[in-house]
Amino acid sequence: MTDIDTRVAPSLHPLVFGESEDPLVKQAASRFDAAYNALIKLHEARETARSSPLLTKEAATLKTADFADKTSKTVTKCSTSPWSMTAHASTRKSAPTRSLCPQTNGGR
Repeated sequence: MTDIDTRVAPSLHPLVFGESEDPLVKQAASRFDAAYNALIKLHEARETARSSPLLTKEAATLKTADFADKTSKTVTKCSTSPWSMTAHASTRKSAPTRSLCPQTNGGR
């Protein structure tokens, strides 16, 4: 887990879920972690683009928007509907929980 970043709503932080052993809760926490970290990266990309002397204000906004598009595609690939999560969990109750999201497998 990451430290709480004040630029992102604390309610999105994965620590909200606590240390539950429930596979569905772990999966939800994993997805919140991916989204939380993506938002932090987006803030950092925006700050970097804005501070670049080579970019106009408009170009910095476009560069940030491109980064946001790429990041959101990665994060949304990691998400599934609650119904499919439930179906997946019910078929694999004895199997260890493994995230479908590459950012949360094995840490950052």
